[in-house]
Amino acid sequence: MAIWDRVSNGVSGRYLVVAVMVLLLASMFSALVPSAKAELNPPTMISPGYWETSGTWVIEAGDYVVHGNKTIYVNGNLIIEDQGTLVLFNVVLQINSTFPGEFFIEVQPGGAFLVYDGGDGLSPLDMGDSDASTIQGPGLVERYRFYVRQGGTFLLNRSRVVHCGLPPVGNPTWGDDFGIYSESDLTVIEDSILDMNSIGLIANHSRAIVRRTWIYNGEYGVVGAENALLEFTDVEIVWAASQGVFLNGSRMYLNDSFIARNGWGPGVDGMYA
Repeated sequence: MAIWDRVSNGVSGRYLVVAVMVLLLASMFSALVPSAKAELNPPTMISPGYWETSGTWVIEAGDYVVHGNKTIYVNGNLIIEDQGTLVLFNVVLQINSTFPGEFFIEVQPGGAFLVYDGGDGLSPLDMGDSDASTIQGPGLVERYRFYVRQGGTFLLNRSRVVHCGLPPVGNPTWGDDFGIYSESDLTVIEDSILDMNSIGLIANHSRAIVRRTWIYNGEYGVVGAENALLEFTDVEIVWAASQGVFLNGSRMYLNDSFIARNGWGPGVDGMYA
């Protein structure tokens, strides 16, 4: 059974412990032996602990690429194709846009993007955590776009996504350029932080599972665009400039969660359906 099947069935804990142990073993060799890979334009080391690409990085069909314990500067897009897999643990992945929306991350149908911490037992929500993976742009202005296409897999565990999405203009919108935009039923976010994104998460004709996560400091917290199913447990959505949650023809199962101190809208402090 695949990682995302186990997560969506609610038994991710044991599997993720095993996965992290495997990744930690891999990290012992990652500095000496490159991952077996044939991807297009892979990152190369520029100094100890720092790697970069010279342009768009493509994980192609059949590639299984693992990077750990480093910073990677992507000077172009990151594309994960059908049957390609990229695994990051304890990595800062910086998408080096030079203007808003210049570059993007795209998980194509059949591709998998799995992002973990380094296995210290803490999450970004805990004091003292120091090994979360972080996906970021170079700053608040030079932002990037992020797409998970139908049939693609995105797993974020004990990690962070920041600086994602173009700023929405005008009325609430669910355009695909404004945050983590998921058309896939295989998007799972656990024990993580989504911070300073234009919209934390947009689900469109898809299912998204979010557990034990903080979503804050965006224009909107979460958008169920059309025919989406949002399953949220132990999630905080705060400090959105407009609405914490916006649902359009979508459903949300909200359990043991907190939505407050958001901008406007009827309902519970900025929650609108």
